[in-house]
Amino acid sequence: AFSWLFGFIAGCKNLVRLPSSQSEQIRLFLEAFESSSSLPEFAEIKRTNYFFRSERESAVLDGVVPLVDALLVWGGDSTVEYFRALVTSPNVRQIFFPSRQSSMVLKARGVLDVLESQKSTDFLRNLYNDTFLTDCNACSSPSKIFFVGDESDCKKASGLFFSKLNEYVLAS
Repeated sequence: AFSWLFGFIAGCKNLVRLPSSQSEQIRLFLEAFESSSSLPEFAEIKRTNYFFRSERESAVLDGVVPLVDALLVWGGDSTVEYFRALVTSPNVRQIFFPSRQSSMVLKARGVLDVLESQKSTDFLRNLYNDTFLTDCNACSSPSKIFFVGDESDCKKASGLFFSKLNEYVLAS
């Protein structure tokens, strides 16, 4: 969805290679895209955007990559290395997002306020969806969490945060 959205906003025709693994998020995205792009007023969007699956090292990619004007690659370091080695057109624009780790900084007092309120479940669900549904592999999924503020608030927020998150995960 991110790769497609960048190209779409830029007004590009898009060939988007989907991960070989199946997921509910991809299914829902493709279902929504198909449903909306099938409307007559969006026929051009359907005609200029194509989603496909292939293995990373495939004849399909070897044949398509030299024809594109822009290449946006999200993946681990080995995926980026593979795409950098492919033959491309001389004028291709390339953006690579190799393996990265993200951190999250939370205001301890704000975490305490949210976790002690009616919004606690929404907060935990959103955090879970943003972090764990991508198996902590996306660059937007933090692998480290820091609490800032008063030291006693930080200790209390950290303990409550991980305790409630654990309860939420086990209940899901």
